[in-house]
Amino acid sequence: MAEATPAAASLPNTKLIGYSVTARNRRAVRAAMNAARPTSRSGTRHDAYTAWNFQPTFMRQNGEFIPESADILYSITITLPDLETRDQLSRRDRADWDRYFAALLSYEVNHALIVEEGAKRIKTAMRATSTCEDRQATAQAGMDEVTAASAHYDRLTRHGASEGITF
Repeated sequence: MAEATPAAASLPNTKLIGYSVTARNRRAVRAAMNAARPTSRSGTRHDAYTAWNFQPTFMRQNGEFIPESADILYSITITLPDLETRDQLSRRDRADWDRYFAALLSYEVNHALIVEEGAKRIKTAMRATSTCEDRQATAQAGMDEVTAASAHYDRLTRHGASEGITF
């Protein structure tokens, strides 16, 4: 998974974790990933998965919400396969793996970018509110929009298949 670090290193608040895959040919790699791949919040399993958490914050003064203090803290975790035996694959299988992994990483980074952009929009929208109730409703609506945008991206790309994610 070391090859993933440069592509994702520039993403703020993002952590990469890997799940171990050990196999020496294409079919065995696929079987190992199928057995070990992560489960999403919806209960489906995918070769990689991007999860996020949002935490709206704000300050009060004299019991009143201070709009300009509104912020959204967020964290992103990208889970990817870590093919520990990559160097033991045939040249062709290794090239196929590298192509697949690059497409998979790009796809998951796009999910992270959806979250990052959503966090910016949520912060801006929260700062435009004047009450705690409005701030809470605005933050929740923004978080729901991020979830919907991520799901739309999954549907649009057939979970990355249209972007070359096949192995």
